[in-house]
Amino acid sequence: MEGIVMEEIMELLMILAFCVAIAVQLVRQISGKKAANPVTCAALAALCAGFLIGTVNKIITAPSSQMFLAYLSGFMLSYSALVLTFPGRKAV
Repeated sequence: MEGIVMEEIMELLMILAFCVAIAVQLVRQISGKKAANPVTCAALAALCAGFLIGTVNKIITAPSSQMFLAYLSGFMLSYSALVLTFPGRKAV
């Protein structure tokens, strides 16, 4: 039982670390301090896909767990950052 709880805590900390990194990138894009390059777009697209796959995985494998909400939050955050990397998009 303790191993399962520790595994979920570590998974949550990993998701939180990724979300903080994405949030920093999102703030940089909104403030206009640095333009997004193709590598940033590719990294955000990969994070977006990874969080989406993680969300679906948690819904299928552990439907009683609320961990999918953390993955879903990461997906929404990375998708928002990805949309802002395209030219002509501005934060409102």
